[in-house]
Amino acid sequence: MPRVVVVSPYYNRAHLVDETVTAIRDQTYQDLEAYFVDDGSQDGTYHALLKYKSDKIRVSTQRNVGFTRTMISTIACTDSEFIAVQGSGDISYPTRLQSQVRFLDENPGVVAVGCYREVVSDIASRSYVVKPLVHKDIKVQLFNGNPFSQGEVLMRRSIYERAGGYRPFFVYRQDLDLWLRMTDYGSMAVVPEILYKAWKRKDSVTGDPRKLAVAMSCRDFALYCARERMAGRPDPLDTNGPISALMRPRSKDLATSLASEARRRALIGLEDDARHLLKAAFNEKPVFSAWFTRVILFAPWLRPLAPLANRLMRLLKGWAAAPRADRAARSR
Repeated sequence: MPRVVVVSPYYNRAHLVDETVTAIRDQTYQDLEAYFVDDGSQDGTYHALLKYKSDKIRVSTQRNVGFTRTMISTIACTDSEFIAVQGSGDISYPTRLQSQVRFLDENPGVVAVGCYREVVSDIASRSYVVKPLVHKDIKVQLFNGNPFSQGEVLMRRSIYERAGGYRPFFVYRQDLDLWLRMTDYGSMAVVPEILYKAWKRKDSVTGDPRKLAVAMSCRDFALYCARERMAGRPDPLDTNGPISALMRPRSKDLATSLASEARRRALIGLEDDARHLLKAAFNEKPVFSAWFTRVILFAPWLRPLAPLANRLMRLLKGWAAAPRADRAARSR
């Protein structure tokens, strides 16, 4: 049994196979098996992966079931002490797994570990380095923002299984839902080294406003489920199934976040994207932020005020969200 199983689902990314797979193949830490799964691609991804098949690199194909279900099924049919996620098209630097395994060996109370990462955004045409700070109470921090991007995380299989693993409902933001449950059993941390390079691509969730609106709704529902558990009530998804997402209270936070993203896209000239996100915001709840964004869209001369409004609304959102999470934590 290898200590580390690496899982990387691929969908229509044949042109992004080589760098990702060779980066895993060439890791300095070699007590691993990597599973690259073609999730029903139609662009030759499977054949691009096949040339790397070996004793350590397993390649398979299947009908399209999506990222979350692929992760669930692949993890279930493997065995290891640790599970590493690898984003398709992203790059793990040579010492990523060695550094993360060492960190978990030295810190038994940590259930999962990320790292500093370089991010290249095709959407904004820029690159930058993310050095996340993980707070002592990571669960409260997750209510305000997820410091991990998922692809760079190494987790303990025992805690993954104890927490219930990925849940099929979460087609997006499945990582946040998982972290919120795994942190019932320990903390999360970051290796303070740049060990991963991630891309924000135009065909990714963040690049597609329709996918992004669904992803933001998934995030809000994951937080709602966590608040219910922290208050001592049953998890709505476990109790009532997917229909519980329709039964949840309308979320002011979700509407505000959708409107804020709509403003951001309007400011960089993506007006069609902005209109779609704004419509989703109004469908959720007609909050002040949504009305302000509508004015920005139809009165371009007011757009210079938008960055100031965004900063103010983020401050107000953070000020309001922290007490809510604290109250839920105290009620545990």
